[in-house]
Amino acid sequence: MQIAFNEEQQLLKVAVERFVQDRYGAGRRKKYRAESAGYSLENWQGLADLGLLGLIFSAEDGGLGGKSRELSAVMEALGNGLVVEPMLEQIILAGGLLAHAGSPLQKQQWLAQVISGKTHLALAHFEHTARFNLSDVRVRAQARSGGWVLDGEKSVVPWAGGSDQWIVSAREYGDHADPEGIGFYLVSPGGRGIERRDFYLTDGASASAIRFRGTIASGRLPGGFESFSRCVDLARLAAGAEMVGIMSALFESTLEYLRTRKQFGAPLASFQAIQHRLANLYVQLELSRSQVCRAALLLDSRSEVSCSVAGMKSYVGRAAVELGEACVHLHGGIGMSDELDLGHGFKRLVVLAHLFGDPDTELMRFTSLRGVQSSIDAQRSAKRAELSG
Repeated sequence: MQIAFNEEQQLLKVAVERFVQDRYGAGRRKKYRAESAGYSLENWQGLADLGLLGLIFSAEDGGLGGKSRELSAVMEALGNGLVVEPMLEQIILAGGLLAHAGSPLQKQQWLAQVISGKTHLALAHFEHTARFNLSDVRVRAQARSGGWVLDGEKSVVPWAGGSDQWIVSAREYGDHADPEGIGFYLVSPGGRGIERRDFYLTDGASASAIRFRGTIASGRLPGGFESFSRCVDLARLAAGAEMVGIMSALFESTLEYLRTRKQFGAPLASFQAIQHRLANLYVQLELSRSQVCRAALLLDSRSEVSCSVAGMKSYVGRAAVELGEACVHLHGGIGMSDELDLGHGFKRLVVLAHLFGDPDTELMRFTSLRGVQSSIDAQRSAKRAELSG
């Protein structure tokens, strides 16, 4: 398996790293978070000018047609710079769902604007009672007068406040956990019957709880839960790559701190116990990077996709939180202060590690999917043996 990026992927990563170096520096991250959008719209336009907002979309949709490996290179570089712009939430998740599940007319209407950075999308899917069961949807959708009316509540909608259009999951039929009965609808934030309460996530990102009371959807996406599952797998990969980038940034800043901070007249990095701890953290970082690489390659080949992504997300999520905790501990109390990027990076790691499922949930999902895959492989082997006999 080829772990290293090829020449084109490396050039792409270097371009993103230059963008980060030019736009981010001491204190600038905090300044961007303080803007009305919760991030820099100028930086968002810069990402669009680089073509990164169109990376995952096909050439037919006006994008670059990038694969999972290119995406992981970009997300690792953005994570390493602790970039606050919502590439994961707006482009990979919401935009990706529109690209996979939308009609040609819907994609023509919205995707070009998304890729150019002029339109912002948000996905309203997570509900309070669902926990990490993504097929547990209780917002109801009813056909009425040739359209669809939505009723119910979404508990966490990232970046809903500054979005031009929401994609809302709602149940058309079946019980609350039946994936077949779920549809996805376009809703205008200014529509009637909408109550929105804004709040902030652990990492400082903006989110909203939204209540729909007889809200009329402006359109329905033809695709269903299967399209959504593919987008979530890609988003899990992106989250894993971003975590690896953040882990690398936290490890390097901690190593630099230990080289300069002295105790008993010697740098902390010279103490053998700390060297052993740093070696363990480095191993966690590199194993996490290998997990992301493997998942990206299998995602591109469409081989054991969900299984490999679940295993990656479980391992990287657990390793990321452990590394973040260790880096904060090695810094002491200052590690969680707003004066250092370390605390901000650790908070983002916590959010990403629990996105779509915490490490324990993803491990259970991996075990279940692995059992199904083993059964399929056994059936195929038996069939081949029967044909050869």
